[in-house]
Amino acid sequence: MSSTQTMKSWALEIKSLENLPRAFQEAFLLFAPKEGEFPYTVYSPPYRSNRLKSSARLMFTWDKNLVVLTKEKSKIEPICFEFQNIDYVENGSVLLTSWIKIEGTGTDGGYHSVMVGFNSVTDGLFLQFIDRIRSEYLVSEKGKKATEAFKFDFLGPQNFKFMNYAKQNLHDGESIDSIIYEPEMNVENFKVFGRAFYKRISPAHLLIITDTELILLSDPESVKLSSYGASWGYIPLDRIRSVEFVFEEAEGYHVLKIHLNGGKEIRSIYREEHKAEVEKISHAG
Repeated sequence: MSSTQTMKSWALEIKSLENLPRAFQEAFLLFAPKEGEFPYTVYSPPYRSNRLKSSARLMFTWDKNLVVLTKEKSKIEPICFEFQNIDYVENGSVLLTSWIKIEGTGTDGGYHSVMVGFNSVTDGLFLQFIDRIRSEYLVSEKGKKATEAFKFDFLGPQNFKFMNYAKQNLHDGESIDSIIYEPEMNVENFKVFGRAFYKRISPAHLLIITDTELILLSDPESVKLSSYGASWGYIPLDRIRSVEFVFEEAEGYHVLKIHLNGGKEIRSIYREEHKAEVEKISHAG
């Protein structure tokens, strides 16, 4: 693929109605505010890679609302969220493929999950949506990040990548309650002539409990891609319905189950030694 063709697949910010792709104009006008400034709007063309496929989408936000318009063949499918009803936001990046995922209850009363894939070059356009959603429940306090970020320094010798990512994703105003790091977990799969072969049951992951949210950081599921990216998940504490920390006897490990208000369950694997820390989630916020 030529560089020109590649750039045509990049997402771009739309700053006026005239520059909107024609297929989205009618639906955009149904949801966009009738007065005031043009809302922050990003168009993401259809995206295809070995790891992800995504339809053409238009995302825009104003006040405390997020609208995602998806083009499926000749039809436009809209989803509208109020920030306060978003349960989970995820951003991930592996090599040149990135994505953003939004899950929560829409203004239509239904529970929705939508993922937009795009070239990592345009990651900054979508991070603005995450910042705006997180600002619904985070309170800025200039300078506080510097006094909290040092708490991640212990990760340096164990996982330098996670230490840097954790510091980058902490909001200026959050107070850290707990940091739980779980290295990659492997179990014996089979033996050949006495030599044991192992399989990975869980990538390395980090759970950060703050006074307002949970931040989930994880390596890619693929062992081969562990050095080339990660995913970040954000959950407001008031969107957590319940938390379980159970021992899966058949598998031989403990599982943290986070149940969100809209019904989504997030699972991650931990060793027994983290039980007391993990249970703090039940009392957080």
